[in-house]
Amino acid sequence: MIVQSLDHVNIRVKNPAATIAFFNDVLGMPSSPVRASWLTDATGKPVVHVGGADSAYPSDSWRPFEASDDSGVIHHVALLCSGFDAVLARLRECGLDHNTNEVPQMNLRQIFVAEPGGVLLELNFRGD
Repeated sequence: MIVQSLDHVNIRVKNPAATIAFFNDVLGMPSSPVRASWLTDATGKPVVHVGGADSAYPSDSWRPFEASDDSGVIHHVALLCSGFDAVLARLRECGLDHNTNEVPQMNLRQIFVAEPGGVLLELNFRGD
């Protein structure tokens, strides 16, 4: 597997509108014209995804989300990767718990796995 780049960071909060407004107004990060919950960098690439604490995610049935009472939390870090089959085989070989998801309309396959410290990683494979 080759990690090509950081794909995005996902933040789950109780008040997504307030968090989006902060990124828009304070940091000058515009929302994506396609989805307001995605904030873009200077090149227009979506890099921060803001979701509600009660929103459903494809990884929730495998690893339930627990909202924090006093702050938002990073739900996952997404890495753009290559070598889907090799990564899946390596996770199985290592006996690591993982979950997969497909988003055909985006030509995207995903593997979710938690690193030893507990941070959920979303490994994204586009057209791989």
